Amino acid sequence: MYRKEWATNRCIPQLPPPMTYAEMFPPIEDKILTRVERQISRDRLPKQISTVASLQNLKDFNPFEPIEFSEASGSPIPSVEEVGLNRHVTGLGYRQLYKQLGEHGFRSALNMHSAGNGARIVREYGDFIYADTKRMITSDALYSKFQTSLQEQLTA
Repeated sequence: MYRKEWATNRCIPQLPPPMTYAEMFPPIEDKILTRVERQISRDRLPKQISTVASLQNLKDFNPFEPIEFSEASGSPIPSVEEVGLNRHVTGLGYRQLYKQLGEHGFRSALNMHSAGNGARIVREYGDFIYADTKRMITSDALYSKFQTSLQEQLTA
């Protein structure tokens, strides 16, 4: 359209002002988005699909099997009487950090500052970190979405 206006009128067309990042991607309030991606290449091929002949088993392959889903307890935060003051304060600190950084940022920070012991800390303090939360997606739901996507691609 702009080229045609330029060619016809020999003038620079009036372009709308560029969109800001916030206009292009409005913030999503109160939602956590998680991108799940599995890259498989060359020497990292899982045994189940490592040969051309084994690709017939692709429909039964679950690429997300190694993913660990955090346990969403849905239960209230443990009280000081139940766990003691030190554990309670530490647990609340981890919970606050989790809320500020989100799952990925939280685990990255834990691993960076605990010599790679993030998973141990999450297991130990998960009752604080994930208290009063519900898991929105499960391993089965993710696998089901993968199966649907795979079926659509194979029929296309």
